[in-house]
Amino acid sequence: MARKLTVAAAQTGPVLNGMDEAVESACAMLHEAAREGVDIICFPEVFLAPFFPNRLIQDYEKHFLKLPSPVTEPLFAAARQLKVAMIFAYAERDGAYFYNSAAVFDRAGQLVGTYRKTHIPAYFPSELRGGTGSYEKFYFSPGTGLPVFELEGVRFVDDPETVIATVTVPTRVEEPEVEAEEGEHGVLAADEHAAPHGEQPDGAVPAHAEVALRGRLRLICVRPSPLLRSE
Repeated sequence: MARKLTVAAAQTGPVLNGMDEAVESACAMLHEAAREGVDIICFPEVFLAPFFPNRLIQDYEKHFLKLPSPVTEPLFAAARQLKVAMIFAYAERDGAYFYNSAAVFDRAGQLVGTYRKTHIPAYFPSELRGGTGSYEKFYFSPGTGLPVFELEGVRFVDDPETVIATVTVPTRVEEPEVEAEEGEHGVLAADEHAAPHGEQPDGAVPAHAEVALRGRLRLICVRPSPLLRSE
């Protein structure tokens, strides 16, 4: 009999008062997820900071972390205590380099691995709705690989702009090398027009994800509600 795996996508909202408050909010969502019987919780791209890459700033280094960090330890301690695996998407500093990363941690809090975003966009602001622009190339170095991780019996590709992927043939591929390198592993992709941290006008976050689970397609609609659960 197949084991049911419950995955939660956390829509964390805007970061207004620094990382400490964002970590406190994430801890509350983690506890909510544990009460719901969640196996894996997925946090969105650079969720502990305002989405600074949509503008040019000089003090950007304050938004980057090197793990382990005393700032994020309360969240990791809670995950270990609650035995919830975690996809932790963050702005990573590694020596002189800066990455847009997503780290995978198992139920025991052990690092399974980290994916560093390979496709770094850059486009100028426009008058269109949501056209804030992106200056990611000014902040992030591109990663060099697309690793496949295994967690809770599932093999998946991890990306700061995606959440998790299950074992099956991809149904939707955002990046050309995913299909080539990933083979028979699945992919779950967030809609490319989704704004992180609830930054869409009027609080609308038109994100979606396609989940192919052993031949069965399921759709997750990510809304501004604090926690979205899928089984």
